[in-house]
Amino acid sequence: MKRGHVKANPLAEIEIPRREKHLPTVVSWSVAEEAVAGESRPRNRAILAVLVGSGLRRGEVVRLDVGSLQREGDVALRVRGKGNKERVVGLPRQAVEAIDAYLATRSGAKPEEPMFLVSGGRRITAKVITKAVARAGRRLGTHLHPHLFRHTYATRLHELGVDLLVIQGLLGHESVATTEIYTRVSAARQRQAIQALEGGIRA
Repeated sequence: MKRGHVKANPLAEIEIPRREKHLPTVVSWSVAEEAVAGESRPRNRAILAVLVGSGLRRGEVVRLDVGSLQREGDVALRVRGKGNKERVVGLPRQAVEAIDAYLATRSGAKPEEPMFLVSGGRRITAKVITKAVARAGRRLGTHLHPHLFRHTYATRLHELGVDLLVIQGLLGHESVATTEIYTRVSAARQRQAIQALEGGIRA
C-alpha cells in the first residue's frame, strides 16, 4: 500500500481474534487466613498479614518503612505504588497485631528504617516475600504466590459488597476497568457455589 501497488489493504476485512483474558486465580478466604495464622516466624507472619489484609503488590511490601504505618484514627499503611504514586490502605486488626508483634522484636526501630529486614539489618527483597508465601503454601499443601493474595483480597472485598471504586483506590489501579475483573471472578465463584449446591441436592 505504501508503494502504491495496491489501493486497499487486503487484510482489512480479516478479524484478528482477541486475546482471551484469563480470570485471576484466587484461594478461599479461609486458606488466606490460615496462611497467616499458621506462620510461627514473626516477620513472615507480618509479611503474610500485610499481603492478605491489604492486597499490596510484592514490591510495595518491600518498599514499606516503619513510618509507613499510620496510627492516627484508623490504622493504615502509606504505600508507594506504581509510578511512585502514594495511596493510603487501611489495615484490619489482625494485620496490625502481626506487624506490632514483629516490630516488638526490633526495639528502637526508627520511622525511616525499612519495615521488614533480613539478617544484617538490610531491607528485604522480593525473593524473601516469595519464599515466605511458598513456605505457607507447603504447610497448607497448596501452591501459593504473593499476587494470589492480592487477587483474593480484591475478590473478597467485592463479595462483601464493597464499592468497586473503593477497591480500585485500595489496589492503586489507574482505571476502574482493571478492577472490574474481580466482578467476573466473584460471578465465577458464585456459579461454582450454585453448582456445588445442586450437586449436593442431587446426591
